[in-house]
Amino acid sequence: MKDLYEGGHDPEVLRIATDLALHGAALQEMVNATHQGRVENLLFPFFPTQKLNKRAVSSIFGSPEGTGGVERANLGPRSPSPLASDWQWAFRECYQTYYCPNAGGRSQSPSTVSQQQNNSQTSDQNHSEAEYNTLLYELLQELGATKEKLQATETRLKALETSQQELMSKHANSEVQIEKIKMEKQDRPKVAFSAALGVHGFFGPVYADTTLVYKNVFMNVGNAYQQTTGIFIAPVRGVYYFSFFYHCGTQHGTWLNLYRNGKKEAMAGQHKTQHGTPANGGNGSMLLLEKGDRVYIVLQKNSWIWDADNVTVFSGFLFNAM
Repeated sequence: MKDLYEGGHDPEVLRIATDLALHGAALQEMVNATHQGRVENLLFPFFPTQKLNKRAVSSIFGSPEGTGGVERANLGPRSPSPLASDWQWAFRECYQTYYCPNAGGRSQSPSTVSQQQNNSQTSDQNHSEAEYNTLLYELLQELGATKEKLQATETRLKALETSQQELMSKHANSEVQIEKIKMEKQDRPKVAFSAALGVHGFFGPVYADTTLVYKNVFMNVGNAYQQTTGIFIAPVRGVYYFSFFYHCGTQHGTWLNLYRNGKKEAMAGQHKTQHGTPANGGNGSMLLLEKGDRVYIVLQKNSWIWDADNVTVFSGFLFNAM
């Protein structure tokens, strides 16, 4: 900057140069006052104690004479120092704008351009950060909502798993019960029999109570009925059902009794009649028997009975084992 004035480096000159760059309005008024005067006369009011030489004017404005005819294309920076270049630019810019109206509009200093670039970058950075923060906030909200939904789904899934485990447990228990029933059913003895008296015509009258032997056996599951004695012997404890039917004439009475271990449990029959037709009758009973109990039919004294085509029958079966 020592080329700007005679007498060496003066901070006051630097201050005035800065004023020239920042207060163009004052310079414009001086330009209007001097009416195309020389550059030395124009700048002199700013330097009352110093006089700029031709070399300084040439250094500032790019012209040996420093007159208003200098073109803007000739005003390029000449000092290798960036700071000196900015000061030269300040003087040249003031001169070019306010003293050389044909030179065109003002240009920006390197420092200003750099500052504007920095400001633009800062603005873009701030804008990008704002967008990033907004996006991050939205993503965090979505993440929170997704987390809540996931937790709710996990809760429902756990409830379903618990319900499924309970159903599986119940199903397993049901299968166990079914297998148990099957085993019990398989283990339960199957007992059933049915047999007819097996005579053709009348049997009797008898002169004492007589156990009837039903010889014509239709079925005897479990072989609990004794075909030779006419006695049913209970193979297991349980509830049994027994029935007996008969056909009889009119000349003698007919009385049949169902016995268990010598005790009469049920009876069926009819009295003797002088006039009438043959009759049919029967009875049935359920008995709780212990294993080994004996059940049979007794034809009462002075009674008779008739059979043909299996009309006088004794039957029974195990209803439920106990």
